[in-house]
Amino acid sequence: GFVLILMLPGPSQAVAQPQAKDDSALAGRLYVQFDDAGVSPAGGRIGIEAFDRKASQYSVTVIEKAFPSLDVIAQHRPLSAAAEALRRVYVVSYTSPAAPQVVARDLEAVAGVGYAEPIHRKEIFGRVHEDRRGRMLDPDDPLFSQQTHLRRLELPDAWDTVQGSNGDALIGVVDGGTDWRHEDLEANVWTNPNEVAGNGVDDDNNGFVDDIHGWNFSTDSADPTGPSGSDTGWHGTAVAGTATAVTDNSTGIAGAAWNAKFMALNVSCSDQQYLCHTHRGMLYAGMNGADAVTASFGSSSASATGELLVQAVTEAGALIVAASGNDGIDGDVSPQYPAGYPLTLSVGGTLKDSDLNVFNYGQTVNVYAPGVNIDATEPSNRYTYASGTSFSAPLTAGVAALVKTEFPHFDAHRVREQIRLTAVSIDGANAPQLRGKFGRGRVDAEAAVTAAPLPAIRVKSWTYQNQDGNQQVKAGDAVDVTVRFINYHADGSGLSAELTAAANYLTWNTQTVSLGSMANGDSTDVTFQFTVNTNAPSNQRLRMVPLISGTGFTDKPDLLRMTVNETGVEAHATSKLSISVTAEGNIGHTSFQGLPNNRGIGFVPTFADGSSRDVLFEGGLLVATSSAKVSDCVRQTETNLDEQQEDFTVKTGEALEIRPGQYTTEEGRVVLVDSPASSPIGIEVLQESYIDDTAGHEDFAVLSYTITNVSGSRIENLHVGLFFDWDVASNASDVTGFDAGRGVGYLMDRASNPNVVVGTRLLTDDSLHYSAIDNPATIYRGQGNDGFTPTEKWDLLSGGVQNNGVITGGPRDVSQLTATGPFTLEAMTSVEVAFAVIAGTSVSDFQTNADAAQALWDNTITSTEDDVRPTAGWAVHAPYPNPAVFPMELRFELAAHSGVQLDIYDVLGRRVRRVLDAQRPGGEHVVAWDGRDEVGRQVASGMYLVRMRAQNGDRLHVNSKPIVVVR
Repeated sequence: GFVLILMLPGPSQAVAQPQAKDDSALAGRLYVQFDDAGVSPAGGRIGIEAFDRKASQYSVTVIEKAFPSLDVIAQHRPLSAAAEALRRVYVVSYTSPAAPQVVARDLEAVAGVGYAEPIHRKEIFGRVHEDRRGRMLDPDDPLFSQQTHLRRLELPDAWDTVQGSNGDALIGVVDGGTDWRHEDLEANVWTNPNEVAGNGVDDDNNGFVDDIHGWNFSTDSADPTGPSGSDTGWHGTAVAGTATAVTDNSTGIAGAAWNAKFMALNVSCSDQQYLCHTHRGMLYAGMNGADAVTASFGSSSASATGELLVQAVTEAGALIVAASGNDGIDGDVSPQYPAGYPLTLSVGGTLKDSDLNVFNYGQTVNVYAPGVNIDATEPSNRYTYASGTSFSAPLTAGVAALVKTEFPHFDAHRVREQIRLTAVSIDGANAPQLRGKFGRGRVDAEAAVTAAPLPAIRVKSWTYQNQDGNQQVKAGDAVDVTVRFINYHADGSGLSAELTAAANYLTWNTQTVSLGSMANGDSTDVTFQFTVNTNAPSNQRLRMVPLISGTGFTDKPDLLRMTVNETGVEAHATSKLSISVTAEGNIGHTSFQGLPNNRGIGFVPTFADGSSRDVLFEGGLLVATSSAKVSDCVRQTETNLDEQQEDFTVKTGEALEIRPGQYTTEEGRVVLVDSPASSPIGIEVLQESYIDDTAGHEDFAVLSYTITNVSGSRIENLHVGLFFDWDVASNASDVTGFDAGRGVGYLMDRASNPNVVVGTRLLTDDSLHYSAIDNPATIYRGQGNDGFTPTEKWDLLSGGVQNNGVITGGPRDVSQLTATGPFTLEAMTSVEVAFAVIAGTSVSDFQTNADAAQALWDNTITSTEDDVRPTAGWAVHAPYPNPAVFPMELRFELAAHSGVQLDIYDVLGRRVRRVLDAQRPGGEHVVAWDGRDEVGRQVASGMYLVRMRAQNGDRLHVNSKPIVVVR
C-alpha cells in the first residue's frame, strides 16, 4: 500500500520542498499519432515503409487503436477536433529492450508520424487510515455529524438551493475500480439508458458491449468493480462515496452531490497499485455523458496525448476535476498531470476543519477542499476515513454536479470558472511567505450555486520572442510576449491585463494592456514587452502571472514559464544557419533533440526551398587513446537514452561565452577538462567556435579544439573526433556521400535534387578517420544490442576512412564521425584540431561551402596577428568625447577600397545596431550614430563596443574600440 506522511506546518511555518516523484514509463508500449487517419495496422506494421522498417528494428508486435470507441461513435455523430485527433493515436507494443524514449524518438522522426511518446502510469493520491466497521443508529445518514468537512465547504447551505437529485448531473469516477453494489452507493450508480443488459450487443453504438454501469478497462469487461482487498479497489470505492454516497437514506455517509449519479470506471494496472488506463477512462466518461470527471491520480509527466484527451473531454461537456498531489511541493514549479493542464480544475487539500494547506500548493492549484480524515465508503459495505487530495477532488466534483444542476446551460468551462471564481481566500491561514500561492482559495459550494457569474479571462495560448527572433532570452534582450486571452464565463467590460513577475532583473516596456469588453467566448491577442537587465543572474526560471482586472474583481488564473540568461549553452547564428555550442562538449543540444530536459537549438540550416528546421538529434566531442580510455559526451547504451557520457566539465574559473569576434562575426570559448570520466585521459580542452555572417561564409561553423596534456606524463595514440547523429530527411532515412578529394563526408535528405546537405570537414592537416554509421546496425543493435560501446567509439575514431565513407543499400538512419590522430603529447604540450560543420542546398553548394570553410581557417583564423589585426591604415578610432555625446561621430580609416561593416555591440556580445554596411574607398571616413538601437529605442547606460570589419580581397581586417554611454 501507500504510506502518506502528513506534514502539518503551523500558520507561520515554511513548507518543506521535497521533489515530486517521476513515474516510470511503461516498458514496451508507446502512444503514436499518425498524420493520416487511414493507416491500416496489421501485426507490427502500419503500411508506411519508413515506419515499418524502424518498427521491425524494435520488434514491434502489435499496433492498435488507443481509443477504438471513437471510431464507432464517429459513425453516428460528429466529433470535436481534439477527439478526431485522438482517433489517429495508436498504442505500439514492442519486445525490444530499448527504452520507450529511444523508440519514441526514432518513430517520431518518420514522415507521417505526428508524435510518439511513452505511456506513463499514474499514482493514486490518497490512502485509507483504518476501518470503522458497522454503522451508527442515529437517524438519517448516521455519520453525517462527523462529516464536518461538508460544512467547511458550505454544502448544507448549497443543498438548500439545489441537490443532485434535482437534475441529471453525472460524475465519472475514473479510478481503480468501485464496489458500486455498496449499500451507500448502489442507488446512485448510473445505468446506461440506451444499453440492454446482457444481450451481447453494443446497443448505444459507443464502442462497448453491455456497459450498463461503466467499464472495467483493467479486464476489458463490463463490471467496473475493483478486486477485493486491492489498493486501487478501496481507493475507487472511497472516491465514489466522497462525491456521491447516497444522501438522506439513514445509511452511512452523505455524498457531496446529494444524490447525483456516478459512472464507475476501473482503470487500474494489473498490479492493482497504479493506474494504467486513465486516458481511456476519462474519454469514456466524456463521450458518454458525464458532466464532471474526478481524477484522483497523477504523474509528473505531461504528454501530448494527455493534453489532447483533456481537450476532447472538455469539448464533450465534462469538467475534469483533478487532484494536485500530496508531496507538499509547489505545483507552479513541479506540476502533476492531469491537474497541470489548464483546462482542468486543479484541487489542493487542507485539514478537515481548517484552511491550513497540507499537500501541494501553488498559484496554479485552482481551489482547495478538505483532504484529511474524510469519511468515505469502502468495499463490502464498510466505512472508513482517508486522506489526500484524492478526496479533495471528489468533494469538488460533487460541487461541480450541483453547479451543473443549478445552471444546466453552463458548459464545462463555465462550471470550472464558477467554482473557481467563487472560492474563498485561504492565504490568512497559511505561512505568510506563501501568500498568493493558493489559487482562488477554498471551495464555497453555496456561492458556487448562488453567485452571479463573473468574467473568466484565461490564457488560451502564448508565445515569446526576443529581438534576435529566437527563444534564447539573454541579458540585454528585449522580449515580446504575445498572449491570446479568451473569456470563458460572463460578459465583461473595462477589462485589462497586467503581466507580473517576481523578478527584479526585468524592465517593463509594456506591462499593462487594455482588453476592453469581452463577451463570453470572445478572444483577443495582446503583446507585452520587457527588457532583461544586463545584471540579470544566470539560469533564472521566470514565472509570469497575468493579473486580470475588471469592475469589482481581480484574477490571476494562469502562469507563463520561460528560462532567462541560461548558461551552459549558447547559440551562434548567421542569416542562413543557427547552431548551439555547450559547456559540456555537446554540439547542438545539451542532451537529445526533443527530450524535456534538453537545451539548445541544434543545427538549423536553410534548405533549398527556403525552409529551415533542426536536423541534428545529437552531437559531441570524443577523445580517446584506446577503447579503455574514451572521454566523450555522447550516448552510452540503447536502454539509457536519457543518459549520455558526461566526461567533460568546465574548468574551474572558466565559463562558456560568445562575443563579437576578432576574426569572424561571433566567436565562442570555453575550457573543459575530462576529470569526470571513469578513466580520465588527463586533458584540458580549449573549445573555440567561429561563425561568420559575411557573404559565402553563412552556411558553416568552425569548431577548434586545443588539447593540452595535464596528466603529468606522456599521452600516446590520442585521437579526437566529432560525432553527429543527423536526421536530415524528415523520416530520418538519409543518403550518404563522400568527397574523397576533399576528405569530406556528407548526408542528404534524398539522392537526387536534395533539399539540404550537411556534413563535417576536418580543417587541420592531419590523418583523417571517417565513418558514416548505420545506426540500427551499429549503435542500436551492434555488439550484443548494448548500444554505442567504448570499443565501437574507438574503432571509429581510429579506423581510417571506413567503407569508402558511405553506406550502400538505400536510405538509413545515419550518424557521422569525423576524427583525426594519432598524436603524442608530452606533459603540458598541446595539439590543435579543427572541424567545420557545413550545410548546403546541393552537393555542389555544400562543396563550395566546405572550400570556404577551409579558406577561412587557413587564411583568417589561423593567420598571424599582423595579417588580421588592422595595421596602419586599417582601424576604427576611439570615439571622442567618451562617454558619448549623441549624435556620435564614428571615425575609421581604410588603406584600400573595401566592403566595410560598422556595428555596435553591448557587453554581452549582442549586436545593438549596424551603423554601416557598404563599399567605401580607401581613406578616412565618418559615420554618425544617434545612440539608438535597430528598432529606434535609445540604448541604456553602459559599456558598448564599436567594431569595424573591412574585407579587402581575401583579407579581413577587424578592429574594435569601447564606447561609454551615460544617460
